[in-house]
Amino acid sequence: MFDGFETLDVYGPLGLLVSPALGCQYKAVLIGPTNSKTPNTVLTSSQLPTLTSHTLQWPQPEKFDILLIPGGLGNRPLLKQPEYLDRLKKNAEAVIASGGTILCVCTGSILLAATGMLDGKQATTNKKAFNGLTPNYPNVKWKRQARWVVDGQIITSSGITAGMVEICRYCTEIRMRRYI
Repeated sequence: MFDGFETLDVYGPLGLLVSPALGCQYKAVLIGPTNSKTPNTVLTSSQLPTLTSHTLQWPQPEKFDILLIPGGLGNRPLLKQPEYLDRLKKNAEAVIASGGTILCVCTGSILLAATGMLDGKQATTNKKAFNGLTPNYPNVKWKRQARWVVDGQIITSSGITAGMVEICRYCTEIRMRRYI
């Protein structure tokens, strides 16, 4: 997470991912930037303080199955921070290498694109930001009309509702694999 992340982009998916009713019983670990104004706290787009238990670092002290990258206007300054993007990329690569999944909600896919991890892959992002942001990442196969795109272990969504629908499908698949 980062200052200015979209509140629903995090808490909507987390409500599903930690839901025993859906069969997805992940433990949520909130990761903030290393340079936050207040240690272990980031502000949502609505200026709500959110406590984080980890900072984005490499290596991370534990293995993660899912990396959720939210959108929000607060990610724009991060697009120009090579250190942040490098740490994000290393963490995302570790999740992929261990068989995990990257979930990008809204303009969270732009952050992942800035790391180079979406080069050659299909992805989508927020429709209002599409024309302004996607041209900066021409090596990504952007899908304007898609509500969500699954390309291997990376899922991108155009917005929170689309992202939550895909997360429900993802959790159902995981639950079904347990019974097969």
